[in-house]
Order: sequence, then structure tokens, then C-alpha cells
Amino acid sequence: MVVELEQPSGSTAEMPGNPIKFDNFEESYSPAPELGQHTEEILQEYLGLDSSELQTLKEEKII
Repeated sequence: MVVELEQPSGSTAEMPGNPIKFDNFEESYSPAPELGQHTEEILQEYLGLDSSELQTLKEEKII
């Protein structure tokens, strides 16, 4: 079984679906995150960077 998912970019991707079906259970699929989608959140949470530091990294084309 193959499931077709729409990506945030608008393209579609196919992935394997669950071959096991359960009564009264609605299957839910979501696409994988896009490359860099959570970069800012990770840098803020784990490295403690603030918005000005993130802006500097963007200006220097590091992120």
C-alpha cells in the first residue's frame, strides 16, 4: 500500500502506508519536515541564540 502526501512546497511524495487496518481508527499521515524547517527553533532551544544572533547568521549566509 502506497500513500501519496502533499509536501509543504506543493509537490507530492509517495510513502509506504500501514498494511494493518483497525476498526474505529482513522489513519493519519504527514510529510517529513523540509530541510532546514526547524533550524531556528533548534538553535534557539539548544544553543540559546536570540533573534539578533539568528539574524546575524542569516546575513552572513551561515543559515
